[in-house]
Amino acid sequence: MDSRSIKEAEDTLNAININRLKTFNKDEFAKEVADIYKKLDYIHPLPNGNSRTLREFTRILSEEVGFKLDWSKATRTEIYLARDFEVNSVSLLKNADPVQRIALQDEINAILYHKEYKSLEEIISDSLSELNVEQSKVYKVDFSFNGELSEKLGQKSYDVLVNGVKANEIIKQDSQISKALDGFADHKDIQQKGITAEALKSGAIKPKQLDNELKVNRPEARAINAVGSKIKPKSQEQQAQKSKGFSL
Repeated sequence: MDSRSIKEAEDTLNAININRLKTFNKDEFAKEVADIYKKLDYIHPLPNGNSRTLREFTRILSEEVGFKLDWSKATRTEIYLARDFEVNSVSLLKNADPVQRIALQDEINAILYHKEYKSLEEIISDSLSELNVEQSKVYKVDFSFNGELSEKLGQKSYDVLVNGVKANEIIKQDSQISKALDGFADHKDIQQKGITAEALKSGAIKPKQLDNELKVNRPEARAINAVGSKIKPKSQEQQAQKSKGFSL
């Protein structure tokens, strides 16, 4: 790519606002993804596997927003016709040569009359479905010792971190975290330490010392889903499945 194309690709990618996209319904999101796809495909940032990479990129982008984008719902012919239509349409707008413009318009017309043609936006919309929030959201909850607050209160205190950000701050960006922490507060060990959902959401906790502890111990870090249930590492899940298979 030349420097101009690199700049166009960077501008297109930097303009993607995940939080804004999360406010879109399915059809609005499909339109936005189609626009991103055609801009990047026209720039053609990769010499090989460009379309395949763009499909994977838009699939991951969709998951970040809360949708599942299943490109396999469309045929290869439908995808390539839609792609060629969009790229040729962008080329037509940017090309001033009369002969090339006629050739591009002929290609566009031929695609429009093809029996398998569907617009890129239509293909994406038909391939989108909402993700199950409980399956798509994963939060890593950890606790970091706060020496200054502990000294001030005369009691061991810990900052509550969700995906590396203090809970009271990240909740402003993702309201689902509030529900996740409600569920997290129901974990037996968290209840035993007297940690409430309100304390977790405030971003700071003062856990109790349990009878079997020589000192106040920091709660165990863990990954939870959107309703606060603990998520086991895949290796543990696989081992559990194997154990079930051998149980009598």
